[in-house]
Order: sequence, then C-alpha cells, then structure tokens
Amino acid sequence: MTPAESLDKVTNSSQNVEGVKRTKKRVSKRISTAGSKEVDNSELEYWKNKALELEGKQNQVVYENISPNDMIEVISACGDKLNLNTKQHNLGNRYTFDYFGETKNIMFSELSQIKENQRNFARKGYFIVNNVSAVRMLGLEEDYKRILDVNKIKELLSNSPNAESLFKSANEGQQGIIINMLINKMVAGENVDMNLVHKVSELSGVDINQRVSFQKESIERNKLTE
Repeated sequence: MTPAESLDKVTNSSQNVEGVKRTKKRVSKRISTAGSKEVDNSELEYWKNKALELEGKQNQVVYENISPNDMIEVISACGDKLNLNTKQHNLGNRYTFDYFGETKNIMFSELSQIKENQRNFARKGYFIVNNVSAVRMLGLEEDYKRILDVNKIKELLSNSPNAESLFKSANEGQQGIIINMLINKMVAGENVDMNLVHKVSELSGVDINQRVSFQKESIERNKLTE
C-alpha cells in the first residue's frame, strides 16, 4: 500500500484551473493575430503544448490522507439485500443495505476489514466505495476500472444509447447483478424495456426471458403447496 506520506504530494487543482484559463487566453490571442500578421509557428506551438500540459494537470485526481477514523461513503450496487461484515461468522460489525443505491457511512478502519473479509464483494463491485482516496488505499484502483457506479447502472437499465458499451465495460460480477435486476423487475411485473433485455441476453449468453419464466413457475408452485 502506498504510504500516507506520498498522498500529500497532490496537485493544487484550483491553481491548475486558473493556469489553464490564462494559457488558453494567450493561445487564443496569438491565433487571432495570425490573420493580420505572421505568427512564429514555434511560439504558437509552445503555447498550445503548455495549455495541454496544464489541462492534463487539471484533470489529475487529487488524493487526500485517509485516517482509520474517517467516515467513507459506501453505496450498495446490489438489487437485493446486501450484508457487509467486518469479520467472518458474523463475529464483527454488520452493515445491512436493503436496496440498490442505499448509502451508509462506514469508518475506514472497518471498511478495510470488510474488504479483506469479503474481498470478492469489493472487487466485483457489489458495493461502491465513493471516495477515490479510499479506493486507492484499499488497493482497488485496477478493479474500479471495470466497475460501474450506481448512476451508470441506472443509465444502463434505462436503455440509454450507451447501454451496450456500459454492459461490456462492467466486470463479470456486475454483469450478473444487472441480469438479476432485470429478472427480478420482470418477475415483479415492473415495466422493463424488452429491447434492453434482448441486448443483454445476447451480450451475456443468458436467456433472461427463460429465467423469468422459471422463476414465475416456481412462485406459482409454491403458492399451490401453501
């Protein structure tokens, strides 16, 4: 894990923003004079490169120190109930999320224990750690490159134009969550875009309509035996 001291070396984003604005103004002024008089190409290229360099710094993620007692926002990305435990066999503290998108604040020290105790949940994106510094210190940065946040999942479920690319970009665990969410919505009789169902079925190789039929039949059988 990267030492906390290294997190102090961060970019001052507000200064970068002002620097980018000033440099862009200089570049624009230089370009605007090109029609009236000859501009030194090398000088113009210098200012363009300077603007790009500062813009790149502006977009850098600013990491902060996280102490064990800091409260970190955690969001459920599961369609069903989600239990996060700090220790095995329910010996530690438990945090229960009852619905997709539910948010709780968890102390970083306990979040670290949850990550170690339920590593697959953390790496597959069953819950979202809504703090880039905490994600980094938990060693989950690479995993989060293939984890959709809650808003992206909502966008996908609305069958936005980006739905297909979003589904492809999600890891296998989150793809399974999305499939189950669609199945549960259909079984419950909620309105679901069947174009999205067809699209996800093709991409995943899972026959969602068939799964829905099986679950509905199972529910009916259970009603008869009650």
